[in-house]
Amino acid sequence: MLRISRPRTRAPGPSQTDTGKGGPPDVAAALRRIRQDRGYSLEPLARLSGVSRAMLGQIETGKSAPTITLLWKVATALGVSLPSLLESEKPSRTFVIRRSKLRSTTLSDGKVEVVGYTVPGRPLNFEATQLCVAAGHTEVFPPLGTQVLALLIVNAGSVSIQVEGKAPEALEADDAILFEAGHPHEISNDGSEDAIVYLIVSSQWHGRIA
Repeated sequence: MLRISRPRTRAPGPSQTDTGKGGPPDVAAALRRIRQDRGYSLEPLARLSGVSRAMLGQIETGKSAPTITLLWKVATALGVSLPSLLESEKPSRTFVIRRSKLRSTTLSDGKVEVVGYTVPGRPLNFEATQLCVAAGHTEVFPPLGTQVLALLIVNAGSVSIQVEGKAPEALEADDAILFEAGHPHEISNDGSEDAIVYLIVSSQWHGRIA
């Protein structure tokens, strides 16, 4: 009788390419990515870090496992934190904000419509708002907080903006103005049509506008 032998099956084990949460950090990829982002080749990075070019090359190709002391030298030379070299590259993510899902509010008996662009559950370090200002209306805004920088972009129509009693600045469609929103400011629409502007406000700022 002819017997057919079957190959023995092995218990499944972790793959060498397993990138799950329990896998080791990909130091090679992180170092190569950060080095290239900083615009360094291996030679100047070797001079700055005191780590030989050959060793850096071995780390980036996965042929050598660096010590914490060595990684600290490289991280210092690159101007990044040590954990940055121990983190795998995170996939880029996008979040679509549909206009139909946004809620709007009004000011001054409907003379100004305010639409805030926010990502639910994801606080950002800036706020983006669309303002529709009725023709012939002026809206006065209080200070938005200390150390707050704002960028106002005119999308349609024309407006003028006056900050802290200074001379007003006239803006047409596609014009923009950067100003310190920690002061009172007012937006006026002296035209015959409604104006639409976008206001982007960030509190991650220190200093003054040149």
